Amino acid sequence: VRHASYRDARGVAHSYFFSWEHQPTRNLEVDWLDARNICRRHCMDAVSLETPQENEFIKQRIAR
Repeated sequence: VRHASYRDARGVAHSYFFSWEHQPTRNLEVDWLDARNICRRHCMDAVSLETPQENEFIKQRIAR
């Protein structure tokens, strides 16, 4: 499940999974370790923002 993609300044595409947009995880409240494991089940990892532009992309997505 991929909810969004972002292409950084180098042209590298990053994919994002937003738990609140996925019915099975929408209402889950978990600690960091469990959240990371949920991400890994979707072949992803917990978010790690690397640039101000990526931070802005995520902020806009959360504000929706």
